[in-house]
Amino acid sequence: MGMLDALADRISRGETVEFRPTGNSMVPLIHSRRRVRVAPVDPAIVEPGDIVLARVAGTVYLHLVSAVDTPRRRVQISNNRGRVNGWTGHDRVFGICLAVEGVPRPGAAAKVRQAAAGTARAGETALVPADPEQHADWLRRKGRSGAAGPGSVSAPRDGGTRPATGSHKGARWTASSRGGVGCPWWPKASA
Repeated sequence: MGMLDALADRISRGETVEFRPTGNSMVPLIHSRRRVRVAPVDPAIVEPGDIVLARVAGTVYLHLVSAVDTPRRRVQISNNRGRVNGWTGHDRVFGICLAVEGVPRPGAAAKVRQAAAGTARAGETALVPADPEQHADWLRRKGRSGAAGPGSVSAPRDGGTRPATGSHKGARWTASSRGGVGCPWWPKASA
């Protein structure tokens, strides 16, 4: 399960999340590693031009709605370069992009799905830690050890110039390896 799959699960439970997706398929709307805020969406009211987090043919994308088929309760998902990913049902449209680098997306806030009773509070934000110190603190709060071992992290001691290292499920990782992602909750490093 990739990072976007995990975020789709959290959003489907009613959380609003912020993260830094990687890739150039949405330029100039979203540049690689720019911070985006995604909230649960009511898929029945999305329209072409909205940026949504959706699963198409088994892959989760943060892409544009390019067409809507209301009678069949589905939307067409495409990138911003003309490639159509395909059609997907309303049940596979998880969230809508509210803001990119703090700049609100026009009309997106009106399409946020309100949390049902017993789920996460509407408007709740679950931030993905963006710096190693915050990540280490997050691990401690979740009951994971900051010492060496599975689930551990070592934050840079030199103000952030040395990459953070750690382990997850027995695999060692470095924040700079694989573009900044080493464990499921670690975001891409900002440019």
